[in-house]
Amino acid sequence: MPHKAYYNNYVVTLILTGVIMGAILIISGFVRWRTLIVAEALSSTKEWFKVLGIFMMSSNAVGFISVQSKSRGLRWVYLAITLIIAIVLIAHSYDDLKNRQKVVRTTEEILEFSYLHYKMPHYQKKVDNFQRRQRCCGYNGTNDVHVQTETGLVLSCCRPKYTICTNETAFARGCVTKVEVSYKLLIMCSVMGIVGALGHLLIIISMVYLSVKHLLEVHHRNTLFAGRVNRSESRIRVNQSDRVSSVNFREDDEDFG
Repeated sequence: MPHKAYYNNYVVTLILTGVIMGAILIISGFVRWRTLIVAEALSSTKEWFKVLGIFMMSSNAVGFISVQSKSRGLRWVYLAITLIIAIVLIAHSYDDLKNRQKVVRTTEEILEFSYLHYKMPHYQKKVDNFQRRQRCCGYNGTNDVHVQTETGLVLSCCRPKYTICTNETAFARGCVTKVEVSYKLLIMCSVMGIVGALGHLLIIISMVYLSVKHLLEVHHRNTLFAGRVNRSESRIRVNQSDRVSSVNFREDDEDFG
């Protein structure tokens, strides 16, 4: 059955791809995001990555076992789980893209609050981290009083090579303009989620195709077998009828003689 072997290998490849995507999501959930304010705003997203990654790896492991063991029960269980994952991925990715502006506004509020409390070490660390990573200065620019010092500006407003930061050497753009740019990762993850969902739907279609194809082949073989049996039975009946006719003919011939 070369076609069946080909499609089995095809499905196994898709399943292993799902395992790899699950591993990437888990790693994304555990990696420490460099921009602290963004990490704080998306802390729930990181937990979502971990849970979804573990769920994807587990379900695809079940799928791999079902294909290798040829267990029909495990295969249908895997298909059901895969369909659920695909629906959840599409729904969550759509929600991320739909509510991206809301998340951006939340981050802007966190950023603004951090600037207002810049004198406190905890918030100062967040602001300095954001300014260095995003190469920006102040909430709206260098005129922000919270980043101004007696000698000019706080050092995080400039590149590390400067020991004194001034308006001339500082990053020109305000950090509020950088918030939306910093969410490229979120958009990328949403797109990856949609691609993952399409991949899972492709697995479902492939496995359903294999199952239906197998059932049709079994039905075809059974039909051929039943046809052979019927033909054999017909021959047997014909032969028996011929023998009976021959015997009757001989008996009639003897009576006539």
